[in-house]
Amino acid sequence: MKILSACDLQLSLNGHSILKGVDVEVNSSEIVGLIGPNGSGKTTLVKCLTHILKPEKGKVFFKGTELDRVKKSEFVRTTAYIPQGQTIHWPMTVERVVALGRIPHRMPWQNLTAEEDKIIHQTMEDTDIDHIAQVPVDRLAGGEKTLVLLARALAGRPEILVADEPVQGLDPNHQIQIMNLLTEFKNKGRSVLTVLHDLSLAARYCDRLYFLCDGKILTSGTPKEVLSADFLRRGYGIEARIVEDENGLYVMPYKRTEP
Repeated sequence: MKILSACDLQLSLNGHSILKGVDVEVNSSEIVGLIGPNGSGKTTLVKCLTHILKPEKGKVFFKGTELDRVKKSEFVRTTAYIPQGQTIHWPMTVERVVALGRIPHRMPWQNLTAEEDKIIHQTMEDTDIDHIAQVPVDRLAGGEKTLVLLARALAGRPEILVADEPVQGLDPNHQIQIMNLLTEFKNKGRSVLTVLHDLSLAARYCDRLYFLCDGKILTSGTPKEVLSADFLRRGYGIEARIVEDENGLYVMPYKRTEP
């Protein structure tokens, strides 16, 4: 089932053309990765797909209905978005931050129900942060904060999770932990759209990739189809060694191409 899709998206910001006719789709039970060089339009595309920016041309669809016709309340209940570089500056406990993920499911000022409290604690267990539930978030290290933000998103039990560079700046252990959690989410029949710069993580964890370059889709398909030496050369301007073993593909850039 097609959960989120876009057709011929075009958008300019500050006089610069950012998206130049982009088509994407995310189906149920899959992880879709957005890759491409800095400035290629990945974050702008994500913001169009999550109703933050409105494209000048083209349409976004949510489960087959044009996004502009979908009730905002329904969209926020079924779609979770983790922006790039998001952080929390207030000294709220981990448990309170995760509980914020239940807001779209409650009336204003309504207290948490016993069922919601159960969901919050189960989500903290699933993301391995239950042992720091009463710790203020502003005291946590980067990897732990990312887990808390992911838990907040998952506490809403969304149908699709949109994450813009969720492993940015994390050590390898936390990167793998985050990607494993996204895989578990997918295996429950949900969908993930994520921006990634680590090409080996994209190759190992994503079912399909969209390779953006200069506001256009350079290519799309399975990681094996997209992460070829030719496309990496054309999109990133790099030479890379691509290795495949029983764990999947690994991309090892080793030099820039000649100007």
